[in-house]
Amino acid sequence: MGERKVSGADGSVDGCCISQLLFKSMRVNQHWFPPVAWLQTAAIIRTAIETCVKSEVLRDTMPTPRETILAALHARLSALPAAALRGEVLPERVPAEGLLILRDGEPGEPEVTLSPLAYHYQHRAEIEAVVQGAERDTTFDALTASIGAALAADRTLGGLCDWVEAEAPRPVDLPVEGAASLKAAVIPVVLYYTAADPLA
Repeated sequence: MGERKVSGADGSVDGCCISQLLFKSMRVNQHWFPPVAWLQTAAIIRTAIETCVKSEVLRDTMPTPRETILAALHARLSALPAAALRGEVLPERVPAEGLLILRDGEPGEPEVTLSPLAYHYQHRAEIEAVVQGAERDTTFDALTASIGAALAADRTLGGLCDWVEAEAPRPVDLPVEGAASLKAAVIPVVLYYTAADPLA
C-alpha cells in the first residue's frame, strides 16, 4: 500500500479521518483492538498533526516591516565599538567605549495612499548615547560621529526602508556621586518606510 498524505489540521487523509484509516489498517493486518484503544490512539495522532500544522504556521509568520527595520538598525549599531542595547534600562556601569540604547520610538500618523492601499511612515526612533570618564567629551564626539557614519554608509538599511536619517544630539553632563560624570544625549533617528497595514 502507498503512503497516504495528510491534507489538513483536521486530521483528514484523502477524505478519510485518522480514526477510520487506523481502524482499516488494524482490520487489514488482522489485529483487533478494543474501540476505546484505537480511538485513544487516533486522538493522539490527530493532536500531533495539529501541533505540527500550527508550528508550520508560526514558522511561516514573518516579522513586520517596522520590526525588521528596527532590528536592522540595532544590528548596525551593534557593529560599532560601543555596547548597543535595545529597550533596556541604563546599566550601572558604562563601558569605556560608550553605550548606545535604541528605543523603538513612535511611528506617528502615516500618510495614506489608495489603490493599492499603503501607509507611509516617518517613524521616529531614538538612540540614547552615553559615555563616562575624564575624556567623555572626546569619547562622545567620536561615538556620535561613528553613528552618523554607520547610517550614511547605507541609508536604506539594506533596502528595508526608503531612508534613514539622524538628527543632531543635544548632550548634557550628568554628575554621578562618587564616580566620573556622564555625558549623554538622545539622538532622534527618522525611519521612512511603507507598510500595507498599520499592524503589518
